[in-house]
Amino acid sequence: MSTLTFLEEVTMVLLNEDTGGFEPLSDWRMSCVAAGAVLMDLALANRIDTDLESLILLDETPLDDDLLDPSLAEIAAETDTNRPIQYWVERIGSRAEDLVHKSLERLGSRGIIRSDEGGFWARTSKVRRDKVGELEGEDFVRDVRQRIFSVIHSDEIPDPREISIISLLNACEVFVTRLDSVEYEEVAERVELLSRMDLIGQSLAVAVQATFKSPVTSTVVPRRDPPRIGFWDCLLSKPLRSGNLPEFFAEQHCKYGPVAVLKPVKKKTFVISGAEVNAMVHRRGRLFLRSKEYIEEFQKDWGVSRSVASMDGAEHFRMRKVMRDGTARTVVEDRVQELYEIFGRHVSNWSVGKTHMGEYACQAMVGEQVSILSTSSDISGYFDDLFILETRMLLVNVFGLLPKFMTRTPSMNRKRKRLLELYAAIHSAHSPALREGMRRDFVDDIFELHAEDPQFLPETDIGFALIAALIAGHYAGSVLSFALYSILTEPEIVEQLRQEAENLFADGHASHEEIKNEDIDVALRFVMEVMRLYCVIPVHMRHVMNAQIVEGYEIPPNIDCMVAYTASHYLEENFKDPLKFDIDRYLPPREEHKKPGAFRPFGVGTHTCLGQRFVELQMAMNVLLLVHHLDLEMVPKSYKLKITPFPKLHPNKRFKFRVTNIRNPLPA
Repeated sequence: MSTLTFLEEVTMVLLNEDTGGFEPLSDWRMSCVAAGAVLMDLALANRIDTDLESLILLDETPLDDDLLDPSLAEIAAETDTNRPIQYWVERIGSRAEDLVHKSLERLGSRGIIRSDEGGFWARTSKVRRDKVGELEGEDFVRDVRQRIFSVIHSDEIPDPREISIISLLNACEVFVTRLDSVEYEEVAERVELLSRMDLIGQSLAVAVQATFKSPVTSTVVPRRDPPRIGFWDCLLSKPLRSGNLPEFFAEQHCKYGPVAVLKPVKKKTFVISGAEVNAMVHRRGRLFLRSKEYIEEFQKDWGVSRSVASMDGAEHFRMRKVMRDGTARTVVEDRVQELYEIFGRHVSNWSVGKTHMGEYACQAMVGEQVSILSTSSDISGYFDDLFILETRMLLVNVFGLLPKFMTRTPSMNRKRKRLLELYAAIHSAHSPALREGMRRDFVDDIFELHAEDPQFLPETDIGFALIAALIAGHYAGSVLSFALYSILTEPEIVEQLRQEAENLFADGHASHEEIKNEDIDVALRFVMEVMRLYCVIPVHMRHVMNAQIVEGYEIPPNIDCMVAYTASHYLEENFKDPLKFDIDRYLPPREEHKKPGAFRPFGVGTHTCLGQRFVELQMAMNVLLLVHHLDLEMVPKSYKLKITPFPKLHPNKRFKFRVTNIRNPLPA
């Protein structure tokens, strides 16, 4: 059995199940909470002693705990033994972000909490309300949050550990923040009484209260004007002329650093990039970046008031939870036979010797796969109209590359009518009778949310929610298009892929029970390298809602910000020979993708792609099917990749291929 540390328990108390983040505390209060919890742990382990004014080192022997030992080492190394306890709260508090992050990771590794791709955290079924004290056989852990709030609302006698936590939370005004004014008045007297019952808690409370700083004094930095990415930087950039936006932003990162202002755009826009920035945005982006503004006009034109792409905070977290099951890897695993069938149907039309457009062929196949797996309906007949309308609206409303009237031409109006037909087709395929005994899909979850809470997801917004997965499939089609190009240009890796495919398909097409990561390792690494070099969505457009210091520069509120998260893919400091297609960079001991913030093909922050595991497996299986069944060649053989950067990165129309031979019979 292993007891949680005070820091881990306090982390659980502060975790808000509705938002997937922490209770609203200022940075400094959170720092004091973390520092106080660490000092409580050291005191409990008899490494330090405290009174109301001072801290005394008792034993400098490490605890073999990476949460606590760095602070113990700092205390042991201090030559001035008369430092007040306030000094240590401030000093340890300066590392609070790393401490809390490490605490979250430890809780996650033990299965006590879980995180989705967007960095939202939630408790798991291991957390129980009726167990007090320890992980029991590593199966259950007490819900300390429930226990703490139960204690302050009742007359039951708490244990000393709970008293210490209550004292610390009270000192940092967590109860004032967490409870409404009426509820707080009811428990304030008991909270104060309990807080006075523990000497360690009292001393830390005094120290924490004495070290509170105002937000202004804790965030002031010398003002520096950020460098500017100018017109000539853009004009003379070879990567930009070729359409490779990730490489362009990496080029500017090397020239100007992680923070710059993009001058050629109409409105002042910051560009932030690099692995360290990616890691910071993934942790803290929700506190200063908002997504609503960049997509607002697009949504109005589409006829919806909001979507998962424009939501932030608690409502975004709620929507992601609803969409999670329908976009999970298990969807592809459970329905992989349907994926085979769709592959066979499309590829059977790729006649030997006939030339095909790479982007269009991949879009058609992946689009139908996503539609069947997410809506259980063959709605591929609507794809061309849907994607043409979406592309036009993005070019007009998000990128500003076309005038407003271009979304209201007669052709676009006809496509809007087709969109209504698409909604009706999806709806009619999901009547209770038709869905009886069927595996739940993405659309079932959306309809259930609407039925349960029509105010949260009204009829006016449900149509766009239904096709969110289809639009995501549009982007996945371009991923496969880049993968197809890489198959045609990397013959040595194709041989490795074919060997893996022959092993996997030796007894026919593998069932989902037979598809393990180790059996498709080459394909997964191949897909990872494709997404590193050719990231379909290269930046996040965001609006700054709170001022933030990034790498020494202040980014003011009410300004636009590009998070160029894919720039890190082209930086030598993260990936050796970044322009080289190298699937071995993901193997031990190199594992270049594991550097925090370095490999982010699905985005950073709370809006990280929810279906990334779905896409990874879908792409890997399609790649293996392509090399197993077909011999392919580029048309013409001398073609060099040209990228169209808007509204997403994809190979241009000149990317073509043909089938030269059918190696193995196609799936029926």
